[in-house]
Amino acid sequence: MWHYVELLIRSGFNALTRTRVQEAPAHRRESELKASNELCNTLVSKRDDHEIEIQSVIFFNTELKGELAELDIKCNDLTDQRDRLQAQVNEMNDRREHYEHSLLQIQSLQAELHSNRMRPNKLQHKMNVYELGETVKLCDSILNGTALIDMANPI
Repeated sequence: MWHYVELLIRSGFNALTRTRVQEAPAHRRESELKASNELCNTLVSKRDDHEIEIQSVIFFNTELKGELAELDIKCNDLTDQRDRLQAQVNEMNDRREHYEHSLLQIQSLQAELHSNRMRPNKLQHKMNVYELGETVKLCDSILNGTALIDMANPI
């Protein structure tokens, strides 16, 4: 019977050892599977977080594109307005130059007119001075007794 007990013990021990040896890789595989699942869950969670962040960046980028389009329209409007104002400034400068040229012509003509108005007065004054001089000469010659009256050219 000892033999049988011994055999039983040995077979039980062997079966127990075999079971433990077989359970060890299964336990290890289960542990690895659990770690792999946790890693997978972590990666999926990070992927979801990154996807949310990417969606946020895409949304922000879309908003910026809209703002850029609005700013481009405003820039074009301001450029058109600047061009119109520049054209008005150029036109005003042309008019100012024409006005200044006309004003210089007017001043020149006024000076010429004044000169021409003064000319008869100057000529009249010269004639008066000449006549006065001739009268004084005649008076002097009468007073000195040397009166020579030129009847051909009376004063």
